[in-house]
Amino acid sequence: MLSKIIRVNYEVKEETTTIKVFFKKITNCEQKIVVTNFYNKRVLYEQSVDIINQSFIDNGMHYYFVVANSENKINVNVYEKNVLVHNEKFSIRTKHGDYIHPPTVLLFCEFLGLGDCLWANPTIKKLYKSFDRRIDVITKYPQLLLNNPYVNNVYSVDPKVVGINDVYDQFKSSQNPNFFEIFPFHKNECTHVTQLGFPNYINKWGVIDLREMAAINCGFNLLSEEREIEFFPEDFQDIKLPEKYVLVNPRIAGIDRDLGKEKWQRLIDILNDNNVNVVTIGVNNKNDQPEYHDVHVKLGVNLCGLECQSNLSQTWHLMNKANCFVTFDTGMYIFSGTTNTQIFMIGWYAEPHWHKPFRMGSYDYKLKVIDGECKEKCQGKLNYFVETHAKLNQPRVQTCALNYPEFKCIPSVEKIANEIIEYYNSN
Repeated sequence: MLSKIIRVNYEVKEETTTIKVFFKKITNCEQKIVVTNFYNKRVLYEQSVDIINQSFIDNGMHYYFVVANSENKINVNVYEKNVLVHNEKFSIRTKHGDYIHPPTVLLFCEFLGLGDCLWANPTIKKLYKSFDRRIDVITKYPQLLLNNPYVNNVYSVDPKVVGINDVYDQFKSSQNPNFFEIFPFHKNECTHVTQLGFPNYINKWGVIDLREMAAINCGFNLLSEEREIEFFPEDFQDIKLPEKYVLVNPRIAGIDRDLGKEKWQRLIDILNDNNVNVVTIGVNNKNDQPEYHDVHVKLGVNLCGLECQSNLSQTWHLMNKANCFVTFDTGMYIFSGTTNTQIFMIGWYAEPHWHKPFRMGSYDYKLKVIDGECKEKCQGKLNYFVETHAKLNQPRVQTCALNYPEFKCIPSVEKIANEIIEYYNSN
């Protein structure tokens, strides 16, 4: 069982490995840490320390253990009142005695949003299983790795402030072969950039599974069952909610992924008029400007702009508790794929398969894509790439490749409402 208040770090030196056990907080009950060295499944020796109270904590809630590098396996157990609350095993050497350098993932590209970076989580998990060690991650979205049992240290960097060479100087060692860069993008390397100024893989997001791209950046592929994305939330901070509700994300986005204020309001009104409780979510951007339409909820709760829903753990619980979640293909749609909720994805001009969450062994588990009148999915078909650019460059976003005056791929408000009401009344 993984305790959310404990983190184990390890650092390999020439002759020894230092094990550091971190506590975010110390409970009042008795605790005990036991560190065991194994060789060929045989216990060589064991170290333990009893924690009686907080006055025993050294250097801000850290405990240190030194183990010999000649051994392959380390096991760390933490007990509270003789009950095991944390267990972690890892290897520090191969069977032939070679050092296993700390695996590190760099997730740096400034053009990727929160949802895009979530696609890297299955790769991080596969690296963890391969190395039998937690992974250090450098990213601009550290909140996505909250409580993640496959991650060791998380370093927050802002690509708009820190240059790639500075990141390399700080984190990338020429002696560490286990440094993996996911979605690499360097402004000063023209081979990575198209004429539009974006990396080639971003210019083809409509025909790419970015989960697979993240894995390929590290030199392998993912099986279907390895494509599930996980998030490990903190406990829910109680909000007064209807017992049963539909969660709606009226996000302000481009015209290809937005109903507009009037239509979002009409959708909510139709749901309310049919006795469907609605809860809305939305946050402000870094400039404290709303990223959501100002809508009115007659039956339910409008949480847009409120602090009680503005962290990822709270948002996750709001999604997971909902009867269903209604959204376009946005970061919150990708994030909702870590929950068990029913998702209604409002259709648009992209092929939905590449962004479908993989849950419970299926790409279609609790997912309904509500299509509009046009089902051509022009952003997901390569012939439109060629017709626009005479090469495989994706057509410009927020324009219809079929030259319709409006996005017929987006369904009507009435069709969206009917799908939701039918599901709500039967589940």
